[in-house]
Amino acid sequence: MSESDIIKIRRIIRSLSVEERKVLEYMIKNLSVGEIIAIRELRSIYGIENPEAILRKLIELGLVERGLACYNLSATLKRLIKEGRLKL
Repeated sequence: MSESDIIKIRRIIRSLSVEERKVLEYMIKNLSVGEIIAIRELRSIYGIENPEAILRKLIELGLVERGLACYNLSATLKRLIKEGRLKL
């Protein structure tokens, strides 16, 4: 991944709303989580009113991926965080 790609990802993350960033931080902590549990926890623990809409946006932005009945932090973000090339 090129430096310009990493800069784009950083810009996307900086442009997130407070709630979007909370959901992204939740995904970074959990990496992969079942969709029902994710929705329940984001509503009850994190106070996110519409987690489904935020997760859809994060998927569109390429920060989160949707699996079979689960949400996953994108492989790109996992790799960049593991390599220490991206910090939140």
